Amino acid sequence: MAFQHKLKKLREDKGLSMEELVNELHKHYGLSVNKSTISRWENGAEPKGKDLHYIAHYFKVSPSELIDLDLVKIPEDQMISVSLPTYNLPLYGSIFAGALATVEGVTVDDVEFIALPKQMLGKYKNCPKLFGMIVNGDSMNKIIQHGSLVVAKPLELDQYKDGDIVIFSYNNEFSLKRYAPNDLDGYVLFKSESTDSNFKDIPIPINAVNDLKIYGKIVYYGTTL
Repeated sequence: MAFQHKLKKLREDKGLSMEELVNELHKHYGLSVNKSTISRWENGAEPKGKDLHYIAHYFKVSPSELIDLDLVKIPEDQMISVSLPTYNLPLYGSIFAGALATVEGVTVDDVEFIALPKQMLGKYKNCPKLFGMIVNGDSMNKIIQHGSLVVAKPLELDQYKDGDIVIFSYNNEFSLKRYAPNDLDGYVLFKSESTDSNFKDIPIPINAVNDLKIYGKIVYYGTTL
């Protein structure tokens, strides 16, 4: 079945109109598409890069299930089976790399897991409690692009170091930034690193740190070019 038919079937099975699918993709991933884009996809055009990734993630299928790839066929007697050790990584939706933004709650019942090859995690491959999120926004795009998968390692508060990239919340709103606790007197500073000067650093007063929580430092990120 071609991509156009698969997308239409997935959309209709979920009871969504084209407009509703546009709204869902924008809400969950910040994806800038419109009804005419969905229509083109359902009439033969194929999405590329992050668009395909987000569509697959939303419908809980793999990108390769959506688009049939022309593969070179190898005779069975010449095939080699390789099994790589994987890390069963919980994926907690998306994290905004812009201004602080509210993130929808994730419960034990709706956590998605992805199998990530352990060699991609290097020295962190056997660390417990790693978790993943998808980056939404461009405030860290000098380092981590919008749409990237990031993997975070939770630490005790005193173990975070100046310069770590962290996922944090303040007053129950979340963001991804560079941790800089010593750069501004009287504040814990979270720094943007963006090509867009509209993105600003986030200073949190020292006397308000009880409302600050750091969930993990980024130990891996990856994206599709």
